[in-house]
Amino acid sequence: ERTHQQGIHIDGHQHIMCHPLLVGPLSSLCADMGVVSVRVADEEWLSPPSSSSPSSPFDFPAAFLRRVSEEGREARREYEAKGIECGTLFVGLRLMGSRLSLPSLSSHLLLALSFLNRSKGDGESMEKDEGGEEEKVVEWMVHPGEVAP
Repeated sequence: ERTHQQGIHIDGHQHIMCHPLLVGPLSSLCADMGVVSVRVADEEWLSPPSSSSPSSPFDFPAAFLRRVSEEGREARREYEAKGIECGTLFVGLRLMGSRLSLPSLSSHLLLALSFLNRSKGDGESMEKDEGGEEEKVVEWMVHPGEVAP
């Protein structure tokens, strides 16, 4: 209403809109202001990240990646309970730093497409487009670090 726009999507830096201390008040504010969707960093659909140490100083430990995904899952429940969409899949936590390469991007794209095809019609409630098809949104996050070899 204040922006005279429809279809507002929130994508905060460092996923601040999913921080456990902020998600409650922010989800209420978003619902009150007519926000349609929020970015939620949750890669639960992928296998758990390896607990091996980062391959470079620009990479993040597995515990950090798991925590971000856990916070994303909690935030998803909060936002969706208030009628705010959060996308079907999120990709990118494991593509930061030196892990960002063409082979990694290609591999994650294939994994995402495979997951979406497997989940088609599995009973999960997904939004339907005008033709009655399940609407799926895959959000990609790209954080380059050092150049991959």
